[in-house]
Amino acid sequence: MPTQSGDVSDPAEWRHPVIPVDWVDEVKRTMPTYDPAITPTWRMGTVPEQFRTMPSVFRSNHPLGSFAALGADAERIVANHGDQRIGEWSPAVPLYDLAGKVLLVGVGYNRNTCFHLSEYRSSSTKLVPELMPLVVDGKVEWTKISEIEFMDDGTLNRLGADFEQTHEVVVKTIGSAESRLFSVRECVDFGTEWLERQN
Repeated sequence: MPTQSGDVSDPAEWRHPVIPVDWVDEVKRTMPTYDPAITPTWRMGTVPEQFRTMPSVFRSNHPLGSFAALGADAERIVANHGDQRIGEWSPAVPLYDLAGKVLLVGVGYNRNTCFHLSEYRSSSTKLVPELMPLVVDGKVEWTKISEIEFMDDGTLNRLGADFEQTHEVVVKTIGSAESRLFSVRECVDFGTEWLERQN
């Protein structure tokens, strides 16, 4: 489950709200460091926040784009999370390799994190620099990495609608929430091809 904490990010890039330029250095200096055990999720909803705190849940070490997992392959899935949030060294790849499923509960395709792996695999994706706070020798260092320029909600929803036209998607109601279940591998492969066709 994605347990992202995007507020542990470069304050110079914050937009909701924007902070004064002369605050940026102080915010960076005083920002709590990411700790998989205690850093809360941000704008992820109640379910991921509760899930990450459950006993025996493992959480990856990415300060911005962590995943949490529970079960037989949990530790393997979240181990070795690299610099990029949802790239080749992210938990999305073991889920792909293990023929995992995506379950969207009460949300649209704009919340399908696995479509972002398609972006990393597409030759059309643009890379942009991003600062990320990493703990090096016990000290926080703001480190420049290359990250993708993520698709916007409208593009993700169009991609999802096209995917649903040609692939098996189980649509059911969980409680009062319309929910969708589908293959990680199929959605990532379709998304990669779809993005290639857009150019």
